Amino acid sequence: MNDILLNATLKEAISKKGTKYICIEIEIKPGYVVKYFPDNAEQEIIKMYYSGKSNK
Repeated sequence: MNDILLNATLKEAISKKGTKYICIEIEIKPGYVVKYFPDNAEQEIIKMYYSGKSNK
């Protein structure tokens, strides 16, 4: 399978219950988007990465 990654978007959203969550939308082909929901440990790594970026 020779799919090419076209775009990946990191999104933060709030569920109907009010819980914040992170979703990564990956566009593999035009019009074909896969959503990935990282687990808690992966979410913490993402938050740490971006908090370090804003301090520079």
